[in-house]
Amino acid sequence: MHNLIFCTVCASVLSLVGLGLTVDPVICVVALGVAVCLIGVPHGGLDSLTGKQWLAPLVGTHWNWLFFSGYLAIAALVVIGWMAVPLWTAILFYLVSAWHFGWEDDESRSRMRVWSHLAAIASGGLVIWIPALCRPLEMQRILEWIVPSSMPTSSGEIVSVAIVLSWIFLPIAIADFGLSVANTASRRLSPEPRLARNLLLVVLFASTPILFSFGLYFCGWHSIRGLAKLQKEHRMSSRELFFAVLPLSLGAIGMAGVATWFWSSGRELSAELSRSLFIGLSAIAVPHLLLHGVVGTLPRLEADDIDLARGLIR
Repeated sequence: MHNLIFCTVCASVLSLVGLGLTVDPVICVVALGVAVCLIGVPHGGLDSLTGKQWLAPLVGTHWNWLFFSGYLAIAALVVIGWMAVPLWTAILFYLVSAWHFGWEDDESRSRMRVWSHLAAIASGGLVIWIPALCRPLEMQRILEWIVPSSMPTSSGEIVSVAIVLSWIFLPIAIADFGLSVANTASRRLSPEPRLARNLLLVVLFASTPILFSFGLYFCGWHSIRGLAKLQKEHRMSSRELFFAVLPLSLGAIGMAGVATWFWSSGRELSAELSRSLFIGLSAIAVPHLLLHGVVGTLPRLEADDIDLARGLIR
């Protein structure tokens, strides 16, 4: 049902674009901000539940120290990376984000095959690869807004890297779609839903503003599926999930309100502050991407496995 609704929305948007409808960039930013506050932040804000689910059976009540120390250590490495090797950090950020999107979108991938991971990066990164090829100047303008000029790597260099990666991974994405269609057909399943969704997404990423298309994909597809998966994995009712993520949404809305007041009052965002915001957001995102990507590739531990792991730890 979610796939049908999402495809319908994408098709409707593309129809309006075909009729010449344009959307004010300010409206795109505001809509993206609201959607991220209500859906995007909550979908990634309960990572501690996932960490507890996997670590508590192994280390008991000490899971929180292990989880949060590891989470913060990865975030710190990302910050150091932006300071020391910004271009390579940008490449890593692209690849990890693409891998996460691709893996979450198709959980049937084989955990042990290199091709599965390459295909996940290729298909999950369409939200990056297609705009890089079709809307490079727009991507550069966005990066100029969020990557201050004081950073050693320019926005143009980052876009150039994205274009190179696009030419590498797009053929892999096409091959992955072909194999997926053949695989579903061989199992007498209908390949049309996934094929239609991906074709619509490619056209959407190529023909609509980046902030709009990314927001629609990230919040309307990826984050909603993430919340549904979170509810299922942790056996929450809709009410429990709502109240669990409510503080996160309210906090995000509050920070967005402060930011709106800051800009609307005529103040200028300094290069140092905007750089800190950008690096901070990416530092928070990377541990989330790795956590769900790695956990998604691990098999569930049975009771005997847990006992063995505990013995090794001790």
